[in-house]
Order: sequence, then structure tokens, then C-alpha cells
Amino acid sequence: MRKQFIPLAIVLVIAMCIISAYTGEKEIIFPEISALAIGAWVMEKSAWGNKNLHFWLSPTIAAVTGLVITRFLPYSPFLMIAGAFVLVVLQLKIIGSEVTPSFSAAILPILTHTQSWYYPLSVCILTGIIVCGKKLIDNSYKEKGTSIGILKSFKEREKINLTQEELIVWVKLLTSIMLVSAVALYFHWDYIIAPPLIVAFVELAKPKGKLHSKTGLVFISLVLAAFSGVLWLYLIYYLLHWPVWISAGLSMFCIFLIFHFLRFVLPPAAAITLLPIIIPFKNLCMYPWQVLVGSAIFLLINLSWFKKLPVSKFLFIR
Repeated sequence: MRKQFIPLAIVLVIAMCIISAYTGEKEIIFPEISALAIGAWVMEKSAWGNKNLHFWLSPTIAAVTGLVITRFLPYSPFLMIAGAFVLVVLQLKIIGSEVTPSFSAAILPILTHTQSWYYPLSVCILTGIIVCGKKLIDNSYKEKGTSIGILKSFKEREKINLTQEELIVWVKLLTSIMLVSAVALYFHWDYIIAPPLIVAFVELAKPKGKLHSKTGLVFISLVLAAFSGVLWLYLIYYLLHWPVWISAGLSMFCIFLIFHFLRFVLPPAAAITLLPIIIPFKNLCMYPWQVLVGSAIFLLINLSWFKKLPVSKFLFIR
């Protein structure tokens, strides 16, 4: 981790919450911005590639996609989630992007019933800030020039067609998410399919991904993040009636402590710890337990169907 940039990620999250509170627009809060900031600023090698344009364009297009589906195609949430997932897959392939938090950007407004255009505008501006910061950080580390990155990007964009292996993986991902969504929506346990969990699931399912050998750490990170986020929100905002940005800042500080002690960084866990800020108070108590159940289901599906490995073999390998 590039620890010197951790305060910048925390400040960005705090600023987002302050602006949301000042304007009274809760849709400005995009929890996945914390994951994107970690991937772009804090991690030495992001799992989402190194293209500045992709960090801005992919989540922004996905956010618009999710809002348009919510506003103009108000069918059952099951179909809306399926449609959003397929559209984001196509967008990522066309652009040549690997920024999987885009799935969260598209699915979040469906689960939260967002109708405001402030949401995609916020995603656009916040990811733009991340890109600007990333560019400055890249320059400070004297990495390769942008012209090389752009040329490489155009070469990758020629590879739009899905290989048979990739197609099978995406079909299996869609099938798995739809099955879990059906259960979640039927029992009204919406946070079993919390968007950051879907992002983590997609990352785990990558054929050449490195997370499958750290399944236990993925599970622990997500669950601790959920309980930490709810604890700080309840204590600071609901009990002490202090501003929500204090809760968000403490939650982010705690998630970095979790990463430090586990010696493992999982950006979607940062989004999980911030998601309670935008959910109704009545759902707050059950949120971490639903995240626990959802994490377990997705991880078991990954081990049994995608990796086809004995669950006990990889559960707690570091």
C-alpha cells in the first residue's frame, strides 16, 4: 500500500458526505468511491488496470445506465438487476475497461430506488477527482507517459469479442447473481446482494484472479467492514447526533486498520463499510448479518462452481 495517500482517500469520502449533508441530497453519496480511491491512489498495483480514462468513464456510464433503468424501465428489480449487469458487461468490453466497481454503480440505484440525476453527476465528478489525483500520483512516481497508455488502450479496444472462456464465466456470473437475487428479493433481504458484494464476487471469479487463494480473508474483510460501518454510524450519527461525515471518516480509518492487521487490501470492503449511510434506519440492524450471509453464499458459489475446489482447502489460506 502507498500509505501516504490514505488520508487523501479518507478526506475525499468525508468531503462527499459533507456536500451531501449540506445540499440535503443523499444520492450524492456513492460508497464505491472509497473502493475506487483505494484502487487508484493507495494500492501499488490496482486490479482494475492503470487507465485514467477507465476510472472515470466506466463508473459514470454505469451510473447513468442504472438511473435510466430505474426511472424509465420500472419493471421487477430482478429483471432490472439482470439488465444492468448485462449492459455493464457490454460497456466494459466495448471500452476495454476492467473497472468492476461499475457493476455497483449500475445496481445501486436499483436497490435504493434512486430517481435523482444528482447520483450520476456525483459519480462523474468524484471519479473525475480520483482520475486527477491518480494522474498526479502517477507523475510523481515517474511512470510511463500517457501517450503510451493511450496507444495501449486503443490496442486493447480492438479485442472486444469475448473468448469462449470469458463468455462462459460471464454467463455463470449472471446466473449466480440472478439466483442469489431471487432469494434476496423474495425474502426482502436486499443486502445479500449489496452491490460491493457483487463486485467482490466478479473479482473472485476472474479466471486469472489472485483472490481465490485468499477466500477466508475476503470473507473476514467484508464482514468486519459491515459491522464496523453500522457500529460507527449508529454510535456517531444516531446516538450522539454528530455529523455523518465523522462516522464515515472513522469507518474509513477502521477499514484501513483492518487491511493493515490482515495484511490484505480488498477495496469493495471499503464500500461495504460506507453503504449503511444511505440505507434506512430500520434496516441498519440486519445489514451486517445480511452481508455475512451474502458473502458466504457468493464465496461458496465461487469455490464450488468457478474454481471447483474443496471448500476447506482454500478457506483460510493467506
